[in-house]
Amino acid sequence: MKSSDNDSERGAGRPVARRPTRYRLEKKVNGICVLEVVGRLAPSTAQEELTTRVDDLIASGHSNFLIDLRGVSYISSTGVGSLIECYHHAERAGGKLKLLNPSQAVRQILSVSKLDSVFDMWTDESAALRSFSVDEDANAPALDDDPPTLVPNAAPPAKAAPAPKATASPVSVAPIEPAAPPASTAPQPRIVKAADAPPLKKSRSRRAKSSS
Repeated sequence: MKSSDNDSERGAGRPVARRPTRYRLEKKVNGICVLEVVGRLAPSTAQEELTTRVDDLIASGHSNFLIDLRGVSYISSTGVGSLIECYHHAERAGGKLKLLNPSQAVRQILSVSKLDSVFDMWTDESAALRSFSVDEDANAPALDDDPPTLVPNAAPPAKAAPAPKATASPVSVAPIEPAAPPASTAPQPRIVKAADAPPLKKSRSRRAKSSS
């Protein structure tokens, strides 16, 4: 009994061993990396494994991340800093980082740190994954409903030859004849020709002279 009591006393003075925090790439869905964190998110300055995992995935061509925090029981200030650093790295790569199922303790710490409005937090994994596609559609440039139809370059229309200028030809003008005088309504004198006139009768005085 004494030995057991001594053992218990020795054990009482030892620090309680904590399970190491696990960071696991759970899956990839449509290019979105789902990272699961289990344990205490309190990395030391010399070991920030979450940031290292995210940076490695960015280097391999990924930019969208969903961090599953349902297994995180505690988060320290360095853990919050690690999340912020991963968030900025994803943004610089042209993607997004969102949180899935953070516990009440994690939500409270993020709220006190004024980060609950920075991180997009979800409780439904399917809805969270769909939200990445919605964000991409919202950031895409707007397109017209009817794209313009490409028409091959048509040859320019041939220029019509200029019409020859009309030369003025001399116009022949007929001489204007004088107008005939208006016919007089008065009776015209009759002209009697000599042939038509009757012979003149000799006077008696001339006859008497001739008989004598």
